[in-house]
This record gives sequence, C-alpha cells and structure tokens, in this order.
Amino acid sequence: MNRLENGGVDAWLMTCENDGVKNFDDWYAVLDAKERQRCEKLIRPESAFQYTAAHWLVRSALSSYVDVNPREWQFEADAMGKPRLKESLRWPQFQFNLSHTNGLVACAVSLSAPVGVDVELMQTNGAISETSALYLSAFEQHACNALSPKQRQRRLYEYWVLKEAFAKACGLGMGMPLKAVTMRIGPHEEVDMAVAPWGGIPSILKWRLQLFQPTVSHMMAIAVGRKGEDSSKRTEVTCRIMDQEGKELMNQRPKTRDQL
Repeated sequence: MNRLENGGVDAWLMTCENDGVKNFDDWYAVLDAKERQRCEKLIRPESAFQYTAAHWLVRSALSSYVDVNPREWQFEADAMGKPRLKESLRWPQFQFNLSHTNGLVACAVSLSAPVGVDVELMQTNGAISETSALYLSAFEQHACNALSPKQRQRRLYEYWVLKEAFAKACGLGMGMPLKAVTMRIGPHEEVDMAVAPWGGIPSILKWRLQLFQPTVSHMMAIAVGRKGEDSSKRTEVTCRIMDQEGKELMNQRPKTRDQL
C-alpha cells in the first residue's frame, strides 16, 4: 500500500492457459451476477476463460490491500463504460484497469491516478501487420518502414499496447481515434506521446507511458495520468505475480526488452 500512496502503480500478472486449470470454478464463484451474465454471453470458450481469470485477478488484487473479501467488491461503469469501484467507506477509491490475452491476464492498480494497461501475445504469423494501417500515424508508419521485418513486427506490438493502454486510461477505449496519437519510442524504451487536436482527451492530465515485456512472448504497456504537482512524480511500476490460488509469488520491477 505504501507504494501506491507514494504514487506508484502495481501491475498484477497471472499466467494461465485454458487447458489444465483446476481453479476455474473457484474463480467463477467470486464473480458477481453481472460479471457471470456477461461471461456466459461470450461465445468463444477461451474468451470466457480469460474474462473470468481477469475479473478474479482484479478482485484478488484489491483484497491484498485492505481486509475485504474478493466477493464483496462492487463495481460500476462510468459514462464511457470503463469499470470503476462503487464509492464506499469500506475501501479507498482505487483506480484500476485490466487486460487479458492468450496465456496472460493483467491488472494495474493505483491509489488515485487514472491508469490503463494492455497486454498482447506477440504472434509470429504477421497478422498485426495486416491491421497496422488502421491505427498507425504517419510518423509511426515511417518509423516502422525503416526497420527490419522482425523489428517492425515487434514495434507494431509496442505501438498497439501503448495506444490501447492510453485509450483505456482516458476511459475512451475504442472511442479514441488511434491514429490521432503518435508514440515515439526511444532506444531504451522511453516513450514520448503527441496527440493531434481532438477534444476527447483530458487536457489537465500529464500522461506517462511505459513499455514492459513480462514474458518472452507477451508485450505490456501501462499509462498513468497525473495532474498538478503530481505530474512531475516518477511513476514506479512494480510487477506482482499471483498464482492461480490467489497467493503472491513475488514482486519486482517488470522486465524491459533489454533485460530478457
């Protein structure tokens, strides 16, 4: 909790595959009626599995900070559909966001700053290149064209997770025109962002974006918005690994590309 009080962000991660999981029924039992209803509407079994795992993870993660049973957390959606905690005297008004993909679920938690997270499995079939024209700005397209095919595919995933995390932190999701945002990634994965004139992004916030590679095959980005004096604070991200029974295995700084 001290990390969050000092402006930090916890990135909770759990690796999981659809096959061989013994705890699925326990995860499902923690969800509330609305979550179960939404889960049951998902057609693909892997989507329902990832949804259940991610929503169990966020409940378990929040319960690690305060003495609240994971089943007791109550959520609602804001005007743009972004999940948030209902106000209660029983718990702080945590900010959180979750993401899931094949093999990995993630939840980012902060105490007060808007936060977004996105994780993606980096596939080698080149599928991400087929849709890149839909979300790359002109600068990003030019930067990608200067890279080798292998480097280009990796950069496309970096751009994608950064834009998704930022859109989710803003509470806009796919309502944000991704081409309006340009990400500039430095040699040590430092990220600068430029936004074309558009009225949907909170202008009072200063945004900090960071790239991580939590596994050899997954890419992750976290976006944090700060305002006023808090905007100058460095955002410390701590990676917290949870097993499938809700026990924390370890916490550490997430690995960057150069550390793998």
